[in-house]
Amino acid sequence: MENKFDIKKVMLSAEPDIFYNLKIDLAENGKYKQSKLELLNYIVDNFDKLKNKMKFINIYVPYEKIPKKEFGYLYNLFLKTNDKIPCHVYVEHQYINDDDFYDEKENVHWELKTIIKANTEIDKVCKTIRDKNFSPFEALAYIHNYVSNIANYNMSHLTGQYWYSADQFFAGAYKDLPEIVCAGYSSLMKEIIDNLNMPGLKCEMISLGVQNTKKDYYARHSRCYISIKDTKYGLDQSVFDDPTWDNDANSKCSKYAHFAMPNDCHERERNNNYIYNSLTKYSHPKSKNAVEVIDFNCYRDLYNKSQNQIDQKMIETAYANIMHKIYPNQSPNQIYNDLKLMARESYKEQMERYFIGYIKQPNLMLKKKDIYEICGKTQTESQSQEL
Repeated sequence: MENKFDIKKVMLSAEPDIFYNLKIDLAENGKYKQSKLELLNYIVDNFDKLKNKMKFINIYVPYEKIPKKEFGYLYNLFLKTNDKIPCHVYVEHQYINDDDFYDEKENVHWELKTIIKANTEIDKVCKTIRDKNFSPFEALAYIHNYVSNIANYNMSHLTGQYWYSADQFFAGAYKDLPEIVCAGYSSLMKEIIDNLNMPGLKCEMISLGVQNTKKDYYARHSRCYISIKDTKYGLDQSVFDDPTWDNDANSKCSKYAHFAMPNDCHERERNNNYIYNSLTKYSHPKSKNAVEVIDFNCYRDLYNKSQNQIDQKMIETAYANIMHKIYPNQSPNQIYNDLKLMARESYKEQMERYFIGYIKQPNLMLKKKDIYEICGKTQTESQSQEL
């Protein structure tokens, strides 16, 4: 469909048994065209006249995350067509690795409701971080917690696994039956941080080879490389983050065993169970629908100019601040008990994976008085409120 006249032909068709698949490419050279966006409004305004003539509506966009202005057009279409006519969103993803170039336009597609949910939820996360005035380290902890709990690890059900499978992209987490693996978790973390656009917090995706020496297998894995500068915690450094390995369908609580991992987390002395190699970085152009794999020089890019050093107590402090800000009516005792369980489960996760990280003991390092201070209460005041 190029203009309103094309759609009017559909409306005026007198043949009772003819149905149309509408195809609308909203962008040209990566940029949205206002004339094409207005076609969506025209469909919405004339839906009652069109619905008996349309079989599918296929929308082509440059990328899954839709700019705010353009999102409104798609949202209105979703409200009008939901459960009445199938609407799909197609994205032209490209993958570049050395001399190999893959361009997929018809294979990467989503239900419109998946794209609506993905955009809406990412914006909600960013709004919460801004409204609660999280520092960059707290924002990273909140994002790690959100991403690692978004959905259980679940591979796409395609015949064979491809780089353009739904589980490779952040939108896969928002399907009715989520499809998400390490690349999906990592890309969702990057997408949230990119859209948050917070000074002092940047994210890139890293791919690496993982050899499990005890189970004798080798696989590629994806996690995030983070640059963080936070005056509240005295941090100015790079870290790694892996929401995938803190995702656990059987866990009693959220975990942070692989939150803000040390710069040397891939070195052999920190991993009795794994050998890491072939670290590469995913480079994204401005349009973000193309991914290029490039060499990652760890020793050049890693840095630590922090006044303070990340440790278990600092991580617990960040999570305590998040809990208090998100649930201001929760008592310090409730926060204390929740953090005790998280500390135990996170330590257990590190031990089971034979990873030497920041979690040094299963017991909470924060004292109750520390949490009272974070909540702005004395122990006497809190106890009287709970009686």
